[in-house]
Amino acid sequence: MVHAAGHPSRHAGSLLTVPSYKRPQILALAPDPASAKAGEGLARRAKWLHYATDGRALWGECQGSGSTPYRTQVDLAGPAFRCSCPSRKFPCKHGLGLMLLHADVPAASAETPDWVGEWLAKRESRAATAPAAPATPAEAAPAPAAKATADPEAAAKRAEKRLARVSAGVEALGLWLADAVRTGLDGAPQQPPGHWREAAARLDDAQAPGLARRVRSLAALVAAGDGWEPRLLDAIARLHLAVAGWRRYGALSPARQADLRALAGLPEAREAVLATAPEPGPWRVLGSRSEIEDGLCTRRCWLRRPADGRLALLLDFAPPGQPLPAAPAPGALCVDALAFYPGTLARRALRVTSEACGQGADSADPPLPDRLDAARAAWAGALAVNPWLELDGLALRGLTIEQQHGRFRVRDADGDHAPLAATANEGWRLLAFGGGRPLTILGEWDGERVRALWLTDADGRTLAGAGGDDP
Repeated sequence: MVHAAGHPSRHAGSLLTVPSYKRPQILALAPDPASAKAGEGLARRAKWLHYATDGRALWGECQGSGSTPYRTQVDLAGPAFRCSCPSRKFPCKHGLGLMLLHADVPAASAETPDWVGEWLAKRESRAATAPAAPATPAEAAPAPAAKATADPEAAAKRAEKRLARVSAGVEALGLWLADAVRTGLDGAPQQPPGHWREAAARLDDAQAPGLARRVRSLAALVAAGDGWEPRLLDAIARLHLAVAGWRRYGALSPARQADLRALAGLPEAREAVLATAPEPGPWRVLGSRSEIEDGLCTRRCWLRRPADGRLALLLDFAPPGQPLPAAPAPGALCVDALAFYPGTLARRALRVTSEACGQGADSADPPLPDRLDAARAAWAGALAVNPWLELDGLALRGLTIEQQHGRFRVRDADGDHAPLAATANEGWRLLAFGGGRPLTILGEWDGERVRALWLTDADGRTLAGAGGDDP
């Protein structure tokens, strides 16, 4: 998977080990394909007046269109970026270009200049004193009532009031679902867009944004073309099960109650999650995927513990126009302990510590499964525990990418296959990379379609996959 090793930083006498990045890992950090392409255009020595490193930080000056060059700096322990250019993208093309240049032609060692050292010092200071980052969309845009949490009794009353509103919204959802089934699903394609939007809006009004999102997604299932009927029926059945669960909420186990709260979109207190017993690493990064969801930029980052295959999901949110925090690079090995959110399956987690993720080789990792049947069995087991699961992490070796009848798929050594979630351009790119050879594929899937976020061939070559942060 990843064979480059980290190296110790000399910054401020630190013994911190920072990773060494390969080109695919750097390109996977790009906020969009255009930024990745522009960064590659800046990965040439002629574009930079100078560039250097102290082991932890990488910096350089790039001559732009103005008279003053852009000062670009990268904290390789993150990675984190800062640039004096006016771009609102993060990282900008200069940060990507500087890292790509350093990967191709390593920068010379030099003393840290003041403008870089001051930035690193401020980052370390903020890391030590900054309040906790938003853990859910609700926390990313807090309601006024969230300010007063000093009174436990008042907080409990607010939570009880919200649960009551959600329960009322769920009852209305139950009636809507019953009407949909009674009138038959064959007329769903003829329903106007407002049919789905109005039902979702009622759930938004009931402070159940998670359920509202699922209702809105029903319209996309119907519009997907062939095979929409079983998918729509499955989604409606899961929503019906959620209604049945909410009606018995008080009689359920705390873990199952947590499943229903997460399904509805109710936030869990970050402090309570961090107070639980952490699970130790190391954790291998499977890959990340960013998308706009409910007006927020949402990023999923999947981790897998090589020792036992335990999966974890890190979620980050950012309001429009604001950058997401830096994500660990695909294939990296994170030594952090993780604290898991409550639930029967417990996938979502928080990093208890913020150690740099190294780029260690995976030769010491136990072999990954090499059959799609193993992934299907794992999915079925996970779904039996949490029937509202939408996605899960995936790590398989020995898969070949192929194209048949205009569609892309992955095939294992037994000839078993599964659809590949990829656009035409993405599919051809992955097919060309594989060249008919078996690959190790890290990513996510929904029990039916595989989304490859990170691919490795037998020679150790890597590629950011379809639908990842560098599609």
